[in-house]
Amino acid sequence: MGEPFDVTVTVCNQGTESNTPRGYLYLSPDTVISPDEPRTPGSDILLGSFPTNQLSPGQCLTHTERVQANPGIQGAYYLGALLDPLNRTPDVDRSNNARAGTRIGIGSRPDFVVSAVTGPTSAVPSTPFPASVTVCNQGTEPGTPFVELYLSADRFVIPDVPLTPASDVPLSDLSMGVLVPGQCRTETLNLQPPHVIDGPWYLGAIVDPANTVFELIDDNNTKVSTRFGVGLGPDFVVTAVTGPTSSTPGASLTAQVQVCNQGTHPGGTPVELYLTPDDILSPHVPPLPPSTDVRLGMQDTGLLEIGACKTLTFTGSPGGATGAYYLGAIVDPAGFILEINKENNTRLSSRLGIGNGPDLVVASVSGPPSVERNLLFEATIQVCNQGTAPSGSATAELFLSADATITPQDAPQGPVSISPLAPGGCQTLTVSTAYPPTVWEGNWYLGAIVDRQAVVPELLEENNARAGTLMGVGLRPDFVVASVTGPTSLPHGQPLSATVRVCNQGTQAAVTPVELYLSADPVITPRVPNLPPVDVFVGGSQTGLLAAGACENVTVEGIPLSASTGAWYLGAVADPSNAVVEFFENNNVKAGSRVGLGNRPDFVVTSVVGPSSVRLGQPYEGRFTVCNQGTTEAPPTEVELFLSRDTVISRDRQPDGTRDTPLVIIFLDDPLIPGQCQTKTVPNLRGADDLGDWYLGAIVDPPNVVMEFIEDNNVRAGTRITFN
Repeated sequence: MGEPFDVTVTVCNQGTESNTPRGYLYLSPDTVISPDEPRTPGSDILLGSFPTNQLSPGQCLTHTERVQANPGIQGAYYLGALLDPLNRTPDVDRSNNARAGTRIGIGSRPDFVVSAVTGPTSAVPSTPFPASVTVCNQGTEPGTPFVELYLSADRFVIPDVPLTPASDVPLSDLSMGVLVPGQCRTETLNLQPPHVIDGPWYLGAIVDPANTVFELIDDNNTKVSTRFGVGLGPDFVVTAVTGPTSSTPGASLTAQVQVCNQGTHPGGTPVELYLTPDDILSPHVPPLPPSTDVRLGMQDTGLLEIGACKTLTFTGSPGGATGAYYLGAIVDPAGFILEINKENNTRLSSRLGIGNGPDLVVASVSGPPSVERNLLFEATIQVCNQGTAPSGSATAELFLSADATITPQDAPQGPVSISPLAPGGCQTLTVSTAYPPTVWEGNWYLGAIVDRQAVVPELLEENNARAGTLMGVGLRPDFVVASVTGPTSLPHGQPLSATVRVCNQGTQAAVTPVELYLSADPVITPRVPNLPPVDVFVGGSQTGLLAAGACENVTVEGIPLSASTGAWYLGAVADPSNAVVEFFENNNVKAGSRVGLGNRPDFVVTSVVGPSSVRLGQPYEGRFTVCNQGTTEAPPTEVELFLSRDTVISRDRQPDGTRDTPLVIIFLDDPLIPGQCQTKTVPNLRGADDLGDWYLGAIVDPPNVVMEFIEDNNVRAGTRITFN
């Protein structure tokens, strides 16, 4: 409370003459921004003013102003901006001189939000299902949130205390423990659904349902997941529709549609593919007259087991259609199949253009992580023609934008010419520029627009802009933890030494402290004075003076006395107390590899090698190496070899219903002491089931008989073998 904070405002002149209006920033309890002169009971709270410089017609200016609220203010307020409230400069339209922006909490209180609720895609009635909820404290003080989970028929979560006819179905409740400002915590639990009506439901969560905690904002405490089906039946969903980016009139279109059964019972469904000019898919269902959407084909999935997927390839003619279209797929178009959720049966592709013409797109935009005022910097723009005809010459322009939406009103950085591009052709351009005076110190998106003036007639005109790198502009450091490396395992009570590589990708030299932690998850949370720790502090150190662009390897040591036996993520934080003003504060943390702590073995497959090609039906030789990277002797175990179509080696059935091909089980008769490895050569392995590329893979201790530090590092995919 009373601490300064930055407000970013963008002002544009959409009139016909230049002007230099004065801007004012306010805190408002509503979205109507009211000036403080003349003072009235409805006046909002003035935070400060900001200059705009002279704005030419069509020009925009983004400015960041550091402001400070009155320490006596508490509660939720909208940030607002108002131009020329006393009407001192000419303006053809004063109705658009005010805007309300973000709503923020002001004061010394916590502010709990449910940032995520996840559950299954379907559930069997009265059968437990897994779910997770993430709660964050985006306030200014610590607090202990309490969460309740519900089944809701709609997107509004209504608690059951007090019980009303509108109350949702309660599932569970739990405490999230103490959350410090900026901290999040995720809890996973099994929920037992009561007997409810079969069909689609939302899984919802509400934090502080009884409003017992005084928060900065009280109406942001609920969140729901995507809908999921409860019942006994299939649930077909189109998970992907892919096709060409453009096509010539009358030419056949080939597209792929992936359909999955995310229900609780096997089943099959017809699938139809359409060409639609809008985002509403209208299937042809007799006896209704055909819609304007063009049907390209129909297929059947065949039987899909629970969790299984199938990719169907369609080829059809769009007839005489020209213009911008979506490819759209629908399962069960006539609605004859009993599904537990019928609201998820359609999906659209990205837009494609049909016609004879080019289609220019900005494929990528990249630049440096930061740039100093008045210094030149280089940016790279890649432009491609994804149309059906050559493009001719065109122009691409670089912009700096306060947000990820790049428009001509953003700060221009200069044009660059593009040579004619054949269909499918790309050109990479390097632009050397300096940011304009209308850009203030802070964080800006580097973006580009191709053919802004619409000189080139294109199949699609709405895909010409792209945002790329978010970079810092001005004079500040910016620390990032590039890597954290340490031991694979460590006995209790032994010193842990790790190497933390810290880089300064800002524009100003600075020094930063570095802290090392062990965490149960990949989210590293630094300690806060006078509050219980979330992660285990190991030790701290400090960099030397890091120049802009320089990196340093920092050795951090300590004994993690409070860490229990098991697998921990090794993580590091630069500038843990945010004492250094940087361009970015959200890139100071990194989780490295996991380390096993205590007294256990830990198997790992370090290599799997086979021939690059084999004649189908002929035997061949394979070789694998298994190591024990734990802290105690590993008992004799077994290794199973597989052939897989992909690099995911598994004993389980895949979503498409297939399984990896088991080859042989090899027994390792001798124990492995810590750090020891054993290599085995296996002759006369049998071949693949059919022609093509297969990966030779291995799993050590496949039944998970041995208690290890880490169980999910026992698998490795090795050589890709072509069977011909």
